[in-house]
Amino acid sequence: MDYYELDSRRKHREITQGALGAITGITLWRWRTCRLLLLYLNNKISSDFKTLAQNFTSCEKKSSHLTAEISQVKQNNHDLQTKIKTLKEKIKTCEDQKENSGMFRFPYESRHSSCPKGWIHSQSSCYAVNDAVPRNQKTWEEAQEDCIRKGSDLTIVGNEEEKVKTDSETVYMNWFWIGLRDEGGKWKWMDGSDLTNQ
Repeated sequence: MDYYELDSRRKHREITQGALGAITGITLWRWRTCRLLLLYLNNKISSDFKTLAQNFTSCEKKSSHLTAEISQVKQNNHDLQTKIKTLKEKIKTCEDQKENSGMFRFPYESRHSSCPKGWIHSQSSCYAVNDAVPRNQKTWEEAQEDCIRKGSDLTIVGNEEEKVKTDSETVYMNWFWIGLRDEGGKWKWMDGSDLTNQ
């Protein structure tokens, strides 16, 4: 082996080692770059996952809250429907009572207050006359109970003016109840006073 051959081998080795070093350097740079990129992506995905988990938890809470609100609204709606039904029944009862009752008197409390709607004012009293159709007519007791429910009483004809008023309001009626009843063979008014022939 001569000098040129040795020199050629040495140069070849240096070139090969240089090339390998360059390839190794490039590979090492790529590997580090990929590692950094993977770390960045891992951190980004972890951060996004945490955000999504928080948003999901928040949405679950809102959904639960909305479900509770919907349930409350449904309950309120049910309660209102029940109240509406009850009020409609009360209105129907009042209308039926108005149709079915005879003439009754509502105590007139002061000169400045007014009678209930549909009632007639005379002296210190308010009167309501309800001419019921025959199928809806009440017994004396039922008419009295109806008056009590309305905060009144069957009419007591205590003087001539009340008698005239009662006659004029009931002229077209076949019959009606007044606050007079038989107690042990004696006629008495609702206030306990005796019937007199005046």
